[in-house]
Amino acid sequence: MWFNCIGSTPSNWEARMQTENAIRVVMERPGHHTFPIRPMDIQLHHGLRGVGRFGKAEVEWAAGHLVRYFQSRGGWYTFTLEELVYYYKLTGVDPSERLFGLLGAWFDDGPMCWRSGQDYLASYGDGTYCVTVLFIERCVAGTPLEDRLHRPAGAN
Repeated sequence: MWFNCIGSTPSNWEARMQTENAIRVVMERPGHHTFPIRPMDIQLHHGLRGVGRFGKAEVEWAAGHLVRYFQSRGGWYTFTLEELVYYYKLTGVDPSERLFGLLGAWFDDGPMCWRSGQDYLASYGDGTYCVTVLFIERCVAGTPLEDRLHRPAGAN
């Protein structure tokens, strides 16, 4: 599976590898914000402390806290699990289920079955992770922000 990296300039081989099943990831860095939806644009629900569009409560929790992490950093920057755990400990969040349901298949203890996961996060294999466009799309689904998904960053 090939990654279509938003925020980077694709080389010739990357451009050739962009297929309909490519996972689109968002790789920003400080001062270089490339995605039209900013973490601070996403409204979180206080009851579940989640986004409200991921379904299962545990997945909502993980998604909501991950959005808060990106909001604290000011962008959709790559991260390591160590950085995420450190942030969660600083903010009083239990890091034990930090990415529950966001990295692939997960066990649902309600009906006692495995659920297929979505590609909400991508791993580089070197210990760093980034958010995918699918994660951001799910965060803003059904909101006025959804219209901004296909605009260039900075466009109103």
